[in-house]
Amino acid sequence: MYGKTPITVLQEYCAKNSIERPEYNFMESPDGKSFGCRVEAIGLFATGEGRSKKEAKHDAAANILKKLKLDHPGIDDIPQAPHEQIPMSDAIITLRDLCLQKNHPLPIFEVVRQSGSPEAPEFEVKCEIASIIRFATFSTKKGAKQLAARKLIDILQAAEVEEHEKQVVLLDDCIKHENENLQKKIKTYREYKNSDNKIVPGMLLRDRHDYFRKLDDEIKKKAYDVLSKYYGSPKEQVADLLKALGISYKETSFAAAFGPMHFIELECEIDVVFADREKNIYQQMLQYFHDML
Repeated sequence: MYGKTPITVLQEYCAKNSIERPEYNFMESPDGKSFGCRVEAIGLFATGEGRSKKEAKHDAAANILKKLKLDHPGIDDIPQAPHEQIPMSDAIITLRDLCLQKNHPLPIFEVVRQSGSPEAPEFEVKCEIASIIRFATFSTKKGAKQLAARKLIDILQAAEVEEHEKQVVLLDDCIKHENENLQKKIKTYREYKNSDNKIVPGMLLRDRHDYFRKLDDEIKKKAYDVLSKYYGSPKEQVADLLKALGISYKETSFAAAFGPMHFIELECEIDVVFADREKNIYQQMLQYFHDML
């Protein structure tokens, strides 16, 4: 009985035993969302229900076969009535919403083929968005449109995944670009550090030196005390020194191909920024203030 439907089994049983073919009558629910079917054969009748005439017909045939089997044990095992699955949500609305979100053309639906008997018709529908076309077959036009729409939804959602992956690649490129820009800045800083020209544009070196030299004597005394003490950690010594000078600061780090770079920007009346690897930067700052004070 594998591969046979209840309708086929009932028809074959009637033909084999020279019995008049079964008669089917259909009715539609008031809301148009389901169908009922009544079948008569060998003096018996049964009913069935389904979301389409085809489903209702299969259901009715399966039910009358169950009645026949009670009196005619020779009937083979009765197959289950097939029920085609259509999306529970409105795939057409979902598809149109996706198209609007992505600025795609709206989907076009077309019935390209109709076959089967009036009691159990089959409709093939084409759904098209630009050059993407998918087909689906169902026992109602509405169901076929839903199935075709679902196929297009799957394609658009798969495209979103690919687009996301491309964005990830673009993000990696952006990170690489930022690292390259950072390396250029570091290279410029090193060239400046190793050059004889230590004048920051817009401010002479002596003016920078005068700014620290003219600080209040009490403040400078506190700074000298910190510089003259022994610290096991240059970082702690720098923190105490800046506290003594009454200068707040901002620390940031950036990843680079040759290792992380550390930046410390002083928040005072003149622009002072230190840049180096973290293990070197604090010692560099101590030497700077030793020279400036």
